[in-house]
Amino acid sequence: MPITWELGEPIAVRTLHRGEEAVTVEIGRPRPYMESEDFFCPFRIKGTELLDEGYTVGVDSVQALTLTLARIGDVLAASGDGYTYLGGEDLGFPRSSG
Repeated sequence: MPITWELGEPIAVRTLHRGEEAVTVEIGRPRPYMESEDFFCPFRIKGTELLDEGYTVGVDSVQALTLTLARIGDVLAASGDGYTYLGGEDLGFPRSSG
């Protein structure tokens, strides 16, 4: 079930580049998900415009954060936009296996 959320103060920020454009990846703090024992972890990818934002849900805060990192990696890879980090193609985000 979708929830209303705000990123809040990011716990981690990474700046990538797409050509000359700076693209910022922000990750929010994992928080309890609704009335369950699960956690959700929000993220935002933004350049000159919002590229993607959302959250993942895990059984605990570590899994929620891990899934968010993989989702970011998947989103960036699927875009095919040629992002770079520190001048290289390795953006430092894991990818999901599926």
